[in-house]
Amino acid sequence: MSHSRYCGALRPNFIEKLAIINAPHVGALRRNLSGDNKEVSRWDIIKQLFMFHYIAVITLPWPFYTIWLTWRNYEVTRTVSADHGKQAKADYDFYASAAAMPSVTDCVHAYYKSLFGPLDGVDKSIPVPTIVIWGNRDIALHEPVCLSGLEDLVED
Repeated sequence: MSHSRYCGALRPNFIEKLAIINAPHVGALRRNLSGDNKEVSRWDIIKQLFMFHYIAVITLPWPFYTIWLTWRNYEVTRTVSADHGKQAKADYDFYASAAAMPSVTDCVHAYYKSLFGPLDGVDKSIPVPTIVIWGNRDIALHEPVCLSGLEDLVED
């Protein structure tokens, strides 16, 4: 998902339409976490930073993030994909098998590093028709911090 958003910002000629599903735009997220957007309260910022505690591990150098993400047969992936006990074991296994694909841990690492490193153009607006689908029970993303100001960065 996050790769499609990057492509939409950096290479809009490759994408006709874009759907964003629970993946904040790096430009909006950075602006909101820095306190530059007055529509986002300090409490919302603190809450989001607390929800982002796992990023401290994911942004460690290799091999640490790989060990953490793959520990105990992808237990982290199984835990974060859990829907409060409403999913079948096969669903957890599906997410774990997707995480086990080659280079996935490196992609996860690169995405989260981009939140704190040079933007290299990924903070640009996305000039293609975009729909945002947001799941309200996301355990890692606080809606006010992730969505506020997004309308300035995506085309309707």
